[in-house]
Amino acid sequence: MNKGEALYSFVNNPSSKRRDLLNVAIENIELVKRVDSIKELRERKMITIDALKKEIEVTKKAIRYFEGLMPFVVKDREEKIHEMVEKKKVVHEQHAKVEKLSEIDLELEDIKDKLNSLSF
Repeated sequence: MNKGEALYSFVNNPSSKRRDLLNVAIENIELVKRVDSIKELRERKMITIDALKKEIEVTKKAIRYFEGLMPFVVKDREEKIHEMVEKKKVVHEQHAKVEKLSEIDLELEDIKDKLNSLSF
């Protein structure tokens, strides 16, 4: 394209374009909210995995101690008797959810209001 040539563009229906932009903004905000919830879920998953690893460590130590107390003949793998050990319940702490999304929710409501004000 040469400098002498000009590229012109025009908008047929500006209110429909504005409506489309507002709908895209709403979808983007909802996507950000989903990503934040996934991040929170990953954090809870890691906390649960860490707690599980600690419980496994304690269980292994208890098994080694128990095997040390057993007579030598009973230590053979074929003669071991497996007993059910009462499991400790893992306590899940419920943290108060911080309202970091309130700003996003306010923006979402503002965009929805603007969208509703655009009526054909």
